Amino acid sequence: MKEFTIFTKEDSSTGEVKTEAVCIRAWNGWAFVFTYGWALFQGLYLVAWVDFLILGFLGYFAAAISAPDINTIAVVSIALINRCVFSYYGNYWKTQKIIQRGYTKAGVITADSDSIARATFTGENNITPSTSPS
Repeated sequence: MKEFTIFTKEDSSTGEVKTEAVCIRAWNGWAFVFTYGWALFQGLYLVAWVDFLILGFLGYFAAAISAPDINTIAVVSIALINRCVFSYYGNYWKTQKIIQRGYTKAGVITADSDSIARATFTGENNITPSTSPS
């Protein structure tokens, strides 16, 4: 079970209340594995672009070093540090993006997935929580 922050926003034209759920945990495994793909999928275009420029500059700087062993170690180290930064700050960036889109924090729910957290918050009964073996 994970804790999810629930955000809501009322659509002014239809009156429908939209909900989003973001996991509270600090580490985001998807952001670690699919760094730029994850950022682009989440709509974090500025984060992806700035990081791409920083990594490009650092990669160019590392390539300017004439020793090939140091170059390889530097590039791999920079890439690993980059993935760790994305993983640690990923959910925070995602939360900030949701708030920028006009959503407000509505509460915290413990659930197995974000879809179950949203369904629990809205009271929908068409999603059944998965049961874990005892």
